[in-house]
Amino acid sequence: MNTEGVSESNTSMVASAWSTLSPLNALWGALRGSLEFVVVTTPIMENYWESHVTRFGKAELVRTGVRYTEIYLSQGDEAVIRLRRLGGSGAKQVVAVGAPSPFGDRLRVSVDTDASWLKYDATADGELSMQWTGGASYAFYSPASSRTPAVVPDKFVAHYDQLKKVAITRVPPPQTELPQQIYINVVVQEVEGWPIVFIIKTQLSMSAQSSVASLQGCTYTPQTNEVLSAIPASEFFSDSADGKAPADLQWLSDLLVPPGSLTVTQEKKSAGSWLIQYGQRSRALVGATQESAVSAAYQLTPVARILAAGGSKELVEFTGTPLPNPTWALKGDERGQLEKENNRYFYVPPLSPQPSAKFNDSADMLISPAYRSAVDGLPVATDIVEATGASGSASSVFVTTFVPPTHFIRFARHTTGLQLSLCWFTRNGETQVPAASVKWHRLAGNGAISAEGIFTPASSSPSPVTVLMAEDERDQTEWRYGVIIVPMPMFDTVGLLSLLED
Repeated sequence: MNTEGVSESNTSMVASAWSTLSPLNALWGALRGSLEFVVVTTPIMENYWESHVTRFGKAELVRTGVRYTEIYLSQGDEAVIRLRRLGGSGAKQVVAVGAPSPFGDRLRVSVDTDASWLKYDATADGELSMQWTGGASYAFYSPASSRTPAVVPDKFVAHYDQLKKVAITRVPPPQTELPQQIYINVVVQEVEGWPIVFIIKTQLSMSAQSSVASLQGCTYTPQTNEVLSAIPASEFFSDSADGKAPADLQWLSDLLVPPGSLTVTQEKKSAGSWLIQYGQRSRALVGATQESAVSAAYQLTPVARILAAGGSKELVEFTGTPLPNPTWALKGDERGQLEKENNRYFYVPPLSPQPSAKFNDSADMLISPAYRSAVDGLPVATDIVEATGASGSASSVFVTTFVPPTHFIRFARHTTGLQLSLCWFTRNGETQVPAASVKWHRLAGNGAISAEGIFTPASSSPSPVTVLMAEDERDQTEWRYGVIIVPMPMFDTVGLLSLLED
């Protein structure tokens, strides 16, 4: 390697690195998992929305040469989620989650290499994404194995033309304190072997060509078993106390290739700078992905549904492969009914709301609370429709509210999970219930909720969703509560918050 002309005078420089096109494409092709999803949300009535979600299970980054970079998205699933805004105010609430069905197609997004960059964002749980400016071109293959492009669905073109971003994977956090956001420009050189130059900075450069202007004289010849070489900037990667190579060299390579796919093979210091060489690990790549319920052998849709007593009956059916000769049953509180009609099954919620319920219309709330004395037990009931057979089982959860929820539940990021807060509206605006005054009830699923309102999915065999009721305990004479479906680990925190954005 000739590093003449390499300069760290730009204080935003984190590192520079070199590789060649073929081994990098092979590494990205072996990556399993993806963070990427596309949401199309449409209103279905006042304060109700329906979101069609396509989640991709594989994101493959392919550099085709000097000009283009391509991202292939495939192996995903599709689901329908319904949202509601309580009384027209506050945060959107997840009130129905449909079972995912397999997405068997493949989407290609192609962007100009000199108008695109990779971005690492620690504030988004270490997300590594491809971003670009200007236009992109698209191709769609149905099924994924087809070599003949089909018409690209409008929803994908509209989504990526507006967002100009594809989430690829997640990078584990570094051991030391490093910049929260890092931008990576790339230049592919049109010579034998197709060398690639990476410029890794804390600030975005408008084009890769301008970013690597100081490196145009560099040449790169990989050594045997070497995939990547890097020169970390001393400003961010200082020597260890014993004078050895800096920490987080492994993390540095994870910004450029699928995390965990390379290992440091040589550390050499010359003229005050470290030259780090990396070779490939001999193990399969796992990558980062959202939990997919498609792996379940049999699935009923909806997965979960919140509805009011007296509401319309709901069709319960299999998605994908149906269970042979199932036996259908209603379990749980059994407050509703299971009806069969022309070999189709329907859940019928209780026919009327709490008939004796009385409400405090003088309360300083937009939604009047019901007096507890007139409600038999909790203001909600949980029924489970279950289909069982010799080869497996599947279930669908229905939570019925007997008196209207007065509160809504707001989601936010937390370092150890998802922060849930119980809120309500007075005539003067939104108010949050102190965590110490909230009692959480898990109605369905196996996710955990702490006294502080921190939600985490089960660590072993997590249910795709968990249904929670939050009770405001400050007034023991009235039912002041909220109820919500938490679709985790079906979505990660970043994806879930994106789903609920206005």
